[in-house]
Amino acid sequence: MAVFSGADELIAALLERDFDAVLVALPADADRLTYILSRARVAAPDLPVVVAAPARREAEAEAGAAAGAADYWLDAMGPRRLRFALEREAHRRRGGALRRARDEAFDRVEDAVAVADDEHRIVSWNRAAERMSGRRSEEVVGCAVAEVLEPLWRDAGARLKAWRAVAARGVWLGEAQLTRRDGSSTRISAEIAVARDGRGRRSGLLFIARPTAAPAAATSVGARQFFERILNAIADPVFVKNRGHRILFANDAFCALLARSREEILANDENQYLPSEQAAVFRRQDDLVFESGRENVHQETVTDARGLPHVLITKKTVWHDTDGRPYLVAVIREITELVKAVDDLKRSQETLRRAQNLETVGRMAGGVAHDFNNVLTAISGCAAAALEALPHDHSAREEVLEIRRAGERAAELTRQLLSFVRRPKGAPQVLDLREVYGGMRKMLERLLPGQTSLEFRAPDQLGSVNVDPGRAEQILLNLVVNAGDAMPGGGRVVVELEDVAAGPPGLPGPCVSLTVADSGVGMDESTRASIFEPFFTTKPQGTGLGLATVRDAVVDSGGVVVVESAPDRGSVFRVFWPLCARKAGARSDKRPARAQCTVHRARVLVVEDDEAVRRFVVRTLEHAGHTVLSAPDGLSALRLCRARKASFDAAVVDVILPRLLGPEFVERLREYQPEARILYVSGQLSDPVVQSCVAAGSGSFLPKPFDAALLVERVRGLLAAGGPGSGT
Repeated sequence: MAVFSGADELIAALLERDFDAVLVALPADADRLTYILSRARVAAPDLPVVVAAPARREAEAEAGAAAGAADYWLDAMGPRRLRFALEREAHRRRGGALRRARDEAFDRVEDAVAVADDEHRIVSWNRAAERMSGRRSEEVVGCAVAEVLEPLWRDAGARLKAWRAVAARGVWLGEAQLTRRDGSSTRISAEIAVARDGRGRRSGLLFIARPTAAPAAATSVGARQFFERILNAIADPVFVKNRGHRILFANDAFCALLARSREEILANDENQYLPSEQAAVFRRQDDLVFESGRENVHQETVTDARGLPHVLITKKTVWHDTDGRPYLVAVIREITELVKAVDDLKRSQETLRRAQNLETVGRMAGGVAHDFNNVLTAISGCAAAALEALPHDHSAREEVLEIRRAGERAAELTRQLLSFVRRPKGAPQVLDLREVYGGMRKMLERLLPGQTSLEFRAPDQLGSVNVDPGRAEQILLNLVVNAGDAMPGGGRVVVELEDVAAGPPGLPGPCVSLTVADSGVGMDESTRASIFEPFFTTKPQGTGLGLATVRDAVVDSGGVVVVESAPDRGSVFRVFWPLCARKAGARSDKRPARAQCTVHRARVLVVEDDEAVRRFVVRTLEHAGHTVLSAPDGLSALRLCRARKASFDAAVVDVILPRLLGPEFVERLREYQPEARILYVSGQLSDPVVQSCVAAGSGSFLPKPFDAALLVERVRGLLAAGGPGSGT
């Protein structure tokens, strides 16, 4: 392969070297392509040129193909299509070379050979026939056989006998007196035979002649060598076998297919160079062809001398010689790469279908979580308010406490459900992984097979890491599920957290490591090298996304993941994150205490479509001393603002609203009140609108579900911070 940067450099190389095909990138100026193609045709007339172009310029690439290119390739078609196009055009060029070689061999054979079509018109007339008859090929080709033979073979009675023999037996062998154009004559030995196609149908006539002075054996050898040269020039494998299943002829392509010498193939029974099972199948199939006499086309698989399998399409036909002996003639086309490509395409389509299903499930999970978080916000908020109102010795207090605890557990389960949904990088936080992973144990135990045990190990003190909490949970979740899948019969999964002095290459300093080890089937080296590739899976129903997600999440958070495994020895996945100092405001599982200080009384607008959540937020803020107005959607809130003609100190706005999304409402609200402080709320953290809203920093953000204390605290902080956008 050679690469050239300009047309002049390419043309100079074409004049000096031989190439199978040329790939030309579509120039910015499409007219320039016509100039390059015209110069390439002058330098190498039969060299195929393929135009490569981006998908958006398909029309220009197609015009280039019409201007003289053999084909065009678009970047959206993928490398496999490009390789196929280049190989196809190179194959066409080699095929033309083979045809020229065949024609040259046809002209070099010593015997005079002529071929007529099924309408008895001459289609081929070699040089030996020109010398023997004194008539050039240009004069003869296209003429009727009778028109050509009558002046050459003037004995009408002998001609009639020969035609009768051909009609009865399909072949005539004999001698004749040949009269040349100059009037001289010579005695020749001649053969006229019916030519048949692959299905045994008559396709024309074959004429072979030689001077009688030549020994019969020598002329027979010459004709055989001629046809062997033709068959050896064919790229497809060809063989001939007799009724005893002994191969009598095999061309070069057939020997290359089996990776064996011609001598080995011709000297041995096929049981000697093929697996016994394959040889038995081939014998049964060939016996059916011999017995029926009909052409047979079917798919076969053969193993060569190196043990490599080849998928073939084989066309087999029975041919009889002049004595009526049958022979099986087979022409083969190898389709191994085609079958592999079709299988790869089917697997890719199935993987894509599963990925699309997974994406759909993820969207559904996000939608369900959003609605469920609304319900949990109302439940948890009302439970907290009830606890505050009830005396400590009230008989119903324990039941209300249980309601609040159940709401908290449901909120945790919802948050873990959303970790399945792939989402952007997220917001890293300084975390103690013991707190993050400790609450996941019960859920992980439910995900593992019944006979699989789960063991957690963590030190009393552990360094902090800067990781998005959702991503951290997703990493452990996928690794544990993967470990369970590796142990279908049960086993043990060990999850361990520890501080290490140094990580793997790329993380030289102190790190926190997460280890997930299993006692499963393990992996060989080739599988281990591919496990993090998207869509690669060893499971019949796998999507190939679990470990790819782990790798992406670890890399996004600045970590490194390594794996150790061997067949039947289990697998160990280790994730390393650089150690960082715990900062004020770092994540903690402790719930914020309800604010006890007197808060500034403010006018607050609440825009929430869920009625239960809206009532809870309004009641909580009013109880905290604020003046509150509410609306179920953005348009209603805008009408309320215009009707009251009053300004608001702050607005609590749901991101996902009917009729007008939360950010769109805020944008229009700022036209009236540019200084309004915004607190966004939402339970669908994976939604792109929520992600962009948080990333834009146009307001503070409070994820659902939340309780009264946290809501009051965030509003108080929002009012104390001042300014329209107080961050997150």
